[in-house]
Amino acid sequence: MTLPAPEELVVQTLGACRYPSPLQESRVSFINEAAQVLVCSTTDELKAFWQFGSAHRAFETAGDRANCGDLDRACALSKLG
Repeated sequence: MTLPAPEELVVQTLGACRYPSPLQESRVSFINEAAQVLVCSTTDELKAFWQFGSAHRAFETAGDRANCGDLDRACALSKLG
């Protein structure tokens, strides 16, 4: 399996997350911002990164966040209906 380059995994944002999520008043569990989803699917693939001292490849975790930007805020409000 050919792994994507680190720059292919970067998620572009539209700005700072400066507003508290309107979902905070509901019982939504927010994601851990530090959590990542590994691209490697086997320990052998992961060991190759450790051997060469390079950073592992990972995706940003999807899900509801405690703070959001302008566009995220509009999407969250639409979820509340």
